[in-house]
Amino acid sequence: MLAVIGGGIMAAALVALSRLGRRADRQIAELRASAVDIARANVPGRVVLAGRVVRGEALLRAPYSSRECAFYTVVAVRGKGMTRDWAKQLEIEDHSGRARIDLKFAEVDLSGAAVERVSLGIEQRDAPGTSMSLLAKAREHLLQPGDRVLVAGFARSRELDPRGTPSGGGVFREAPARIVVEGSAEAPVIVRFRK
Repeated sequence: MLAVIGGGIMAAALVALSRLGRRADRQIAELRASAVDIARANVPGRVVLAGRVVRGEALLRAPYSSRECAFYTVVAVRGKGMTRDWAKQLEIEDHSGRARIDLKFAEVDLSGAAVERVSLGIEQRDAPGTSMSLLAKAREHLLQPGDRVLVAGFARSRELDPRGTPSGGGVFREAPARIVVEGSAEAPVIVRFRK
């Protein structure tokens, strides 16, 4: 599902979605209530999409659990601090179409997503010729095909969808297309996992 929101309301929605907690959950419910189909979105313009993650051009392998996923975050629980996010893009769909989400400028909240707890052996070098092994605990948060997400950002254009099915009947059919959603340093794309 997709909702097109005006500039001021969209800015407020992006701020609310980037915060964790119940207030953001209420905001998501309010945005979903006014949603329209991806296929009917006004492009270019600010959008809010609700859909399921689909297999994109290539799935990733989470570095420690080796599970296939569309996006992952690794966060240290104990030991040396580390946070690592990875994916360049994400694809989602609803019953009417697909969207490609550019994650170059994105804030991804995977609260509630699948979690793998891992123990990492890390070698630390204090001085030349010396090393010490440490055991660090970490969590891998995974976004996998089929997971539901809410995405808020700027729909830049429509592009041909290499995996889509032509729409329309008869002799003439429209080429399959998908929406491209992106952000900027000032207004990043917001991606939030939904249970």
